[in-house]
Amino acid sequence: MCPPVRVGETVVAADCQTELAGTRRRLYGIGAETGEIEWERRTYPSELSVANETVYTTAGDAATAFDPETGDVLWRYPTGVGHLTATEGGIYAVGRNNDGTSTLYALDEGGKT
Repeated sequence: MCPPVRVGETVVAADCQTELAGTRRRLYGIGAETGEIEWERRTYPSELSVANETVYTTAGDAATAFDPETGDVLWRYPTGVGHLTATEGGIYAVGRNNDGTSTLYALDEGGKT
């Protein structure tokens, strides 16, 4: 598991492991008080980041914003496989290009550059 994050009354955890039979990558919303899984999404999450009551991750080849209470995807922005961090001032993602170079993306809370 990737390190979980807490947003309000929900803990969001990502299963970033790869099994021998395939990938089992999922994102989970867990009740902070109950410990019960409230929602589950099949995705390919990497590290999790939180800002402004939203959970961000690079899911597959895109920077993705999730609602922590429902697990709904709020937006996706194609960045290529890479890393992401979110701050109160913006979301920053590094994507790997096909030619081996990388691109830094600066996104706002709505997923716009």
